[in-house]
Amino acid sequence: MGIGRLGFSGHSRALGAWAVRQPAERRPATLRGPPVTPRLAATEVCDSAEEDRIVASLKQAVHDHLAADPEVSGLVAGRIYPVVLPSTPTLPALTYSGVSDAPERDLNGVVRRRAQLLLTCWGSTYDSATQVAAAVRSALQDYTGQIGIDGPEILDCMVTDLLDGFDDQTGIYRVQVDARILFRGGF
Repeated sequence: MGIGRLGFSGHSRALGAWAVRQPAERRPATLRGPPVTPRLAATEVCDSAEEDRIVASLKQAVHDHLAADPEVSGLVAGRIYPVVLPSTPTLPALTYSGVSDAPERDLNGVVRRRAQLLLTCWGSTYDSATQVAAAVRSALQDYTGQIGIDGPEILDCMVTDLLDGFDDQTGIYRVQVDARILFRGGF
C-alpha cells in the first residue's frame, strides 16, 4: 500500500503526516427580501413583588377553576389548599404549588407567560387519590379560556406527568399532577 491520498474529503496524507486542507474563502451570502429588524427580548422586566402577584393570580385562577368543576368538587368538596394539607386533613383533598414561571413574547411581541404547577391529589386509599387525579387531569387538559373577570386568559394547558406516591408517616396516598400552563392577563 503506497502513500497517497485517502478518500476523506478535506484531508490528505503526504509522507506520513496529516495535512488539513483549508476551506475555500467564504463569501457573504446575499440577503433577499426586506431587512430584518431585531425582535424585543423574550422577557419583560418585572420586580420580584410583581412576579409573585402574577403567579398568585394564576394559582388563584386554577384553584377557582378546579373548585367550580363538578367532578373535582364532587370528590374534594372544597378541600383545595395551597402547598400543604391541614394538620388533620379530611380526605380526599388537593394541594397546589407553583414550580416555575417565565415570561415570553410571541412573534408579534405580545407578552404571555408559561408556568408549571404541581397539583397533589391526596387520598386515604390509592383509588381515591387516583380518582381525584383523573378529575383534575380532565378539568385541566387542553383547557383554554378566561378564568374569572380579572383572572388570566389560559391559552393552553397541558398535563404532562402523573406521579404516584405514599407517605409512610401519615399513611396517605398521593398522585402528583404536573400541569404546564400558557397564559396572559391577570397581571
